[in-house]
Amino acid sequence: MKALFTLLLALMGHQVFACVCFPMKLMERYIRSDFVATAKIIDIARDGQNEDFHTAEISIATLYKGSAINSLRIYTSLNSSCGFYTPKNTTWLIFASKNNSGDLVFGSCSGSEQVDKTYDSEYFVRKYTEEELIAIRAKRYKTMQQKLEVLQYIKDSDLYPTNEYRLKTYFMDECLWQPRSFTITTPPYAFYELAVDTNLKIKMIKPLKELGNAPLDAALLNCIKEHTILRGLKNKKSIPTDTKLTL
Repeated sequence: MKALFTLLLALMGHQVFACVCFPMKLMERYIRSDFVATAKIIDIARDGQNEDFHTAEISIATLYKGSAINSLRIYTSLNSSCGFYTPKNTTWLIFASKNNSGDLVFGSCSGSEQVDKTYDSEYFVRKYTEEELIAIRAKRYKTMQQKLEVLQYIKDSDLYPTNEYRLKTYFMDECLWQPRSFTITTPPYAFYELAVDTNLKIKMIKPLKELGNAPLDAALLNCIKEHTILRGLKNKKSIPTDTKLTL
């Protein structure tokens, strides 16, 4: 019995936990990143100082934020549940941030995604029917294109999104997701600047880009005004100074 108990303790001490990343909206990732771009992975080399990292030589297709560079560090961590693999000759939407040494790094929790993912690997072919794969590819392509369109709009419009205190936004109503039959005359996304006081109350909402339909824009503005809850880091309900937030 003692031997069995020892074995159970040993097994418990070697549990493998799934990689957990905190979910973020696209705007949050953009604001918190120092470098945002679509880029092709030209080459990958193991980092000589840390086996959890690789260095990627890249060719930038579109730069959305930061300075043009030709290499990044990748937190690959291949021997863990957070293992992250970027094959050569694939194109990625990269969100990278500077570490304590000033190096730009991205990995499994950075929000980076492969733009040209085809779902043609043996795993997906075995798991899904051809019809399901077609639907998966179409949905992912649409989602990716929407993200790239939003990032391109930010770049072209000289917007400077801000969220100094990393505030989280929650909507305590389904008004943003209710089906509507409005005709939209502009790209289907909107930007707002929120003036927020120290108690995380919205003092003013300034539309930066609306949808081009007066009743719909009014409904969305009212939804944000009446049903948005703001929280700070660690769910705090106050911040040191008034601030502005791009939504």
